[in-house]
Amino acid sequence: MNIEEFVKTALKQIADAATSVEDKEKGQCVNPEIPVHFDLAVTTTEKSGVEGGGQLVVASLLKAGGGANKANEVQEYSRVSFDLHFHIPSKSFSS
Repeated sequence: MNIEEFVKTALKQIADAATSVEDKEKGQCVNPEIPVHFDLAVTTTEKSGVEGGGQLVVASLLKAGGGANKANEVQEYSRVSFDLHFHIPSKSFSS
């Protein structure tokens, strides 16, 4: 999964979880803006004889499969850390 997909999925799940605990009847409302910290392990893979540049992908702990092309493959691992201030659309404000 690339970083863009990972961040989108994570933020959507955070927003869904936050709005699911709101209870307008009881006056419970989630603060619509929260800081979100990401600290990702990422990999880049370069294969000899393959056109195109590498891309950053969120590192996975489990990789299945194998292949004969491993001898011509170089992987580098790095970390990317960043903060976002994320505005959660609140159900309480939209109703």
